[in-house]
Amino acid sequence: MFVIVAGNADALGLNTTTYSTTKTAAAPGMAFGMATSAALAQGSNDALPYTAAVTTGSAGGGITSSHTSTFSIDFSYGPSPVSATISLTFVSTHGFEPLAVNSLIHDAYSGLAGSAFPGIA
Repeated sequence: MFVIVAGNADALGLNTTTYSTTKTAAAPGMAFGMATSAALAQGSNDALPYTAAVTTGSAGGGITSSHTSTFSIDFSYGPSPVSATISLTFVSTHGFEPLAVNSLIHDAYSGLAGSAFPGIA
């Protein structure tokens, strides 16, 4: 089983800040991942701010679940326009690896006399 997560944040303006982080965890039969990114920019009436935050994730080896949300808001009026973008991704997988399933099938049928499955003994 595996989980891969990534995040990126970009900001353009007079005052900017960005933040991205990823976390993963694994245990027998399961794996989890989370990515967060945030971008904040303050501009002027002559140079409007721009922000972008992107997160993504992938998982394999079992029953997989993922959710990505992106929130963006722009306050483009007034003397100090502001732009903010936040992105979150959660990914998880659990269950059996294909080799584990094959092993379970083998164990279930290995004790049968005259098995109808050649090669399983």
